[in-house]
Amino acid sequence: GMVLTVLDMSVVRDLYQQLEKQAVTDALTGLLNRRGLYQAVESMLLRNERADKYLVVLFMDLDGFKQINDSLGHEAGDQVLLWVAEQFKDSMRPYDVLARIGGDEFTVVIDGLDYPEQAAKIAEKLIERVSGRRQVDGVEITLGASVGI
Repeated sequence: GMVLTVLDMSVVRDLYQQLEKQAVTDALTGLLNRRGLYQAVESMLLRNERADKYLVVLFMDLDGFKQINDSLGHEAGDQVLLWVAEQFKDSMRPYDVLARIGGDEFTVVIDGLDYPEQAAKIAEKLIERVSGRRQVDGVEITLGASVGI
């Protein structure tokens, strides 16, 4: 006899795209992950071979996050991470790159700066955006961020 296998390729394609997306994005925040960040920076560097502009990478770490996770639990920690991701996204230009590269570590890649010093101003703005007191599950927490440029 004959066995006929019919495969809907759109299902396979959708699955492949899903897997591809999972490989480069952070499951919680939907931001790029470490792998996605490397790919994005690589293509930015290829585009940015004009020597008159700067590409700056900011490494951001949340202050007080471990304490939140330990005292309020991972769900509260996840809420905070989602909120922080949103704050960072809202204060960046659409073509800047934001990634969550681990636990409470975020990376921001800013392209097309005229002076590297401009990065410090942007970093300050991002820190301000997430620093201060905030309610999580009815508990007041204090959050801050440290940045390496």
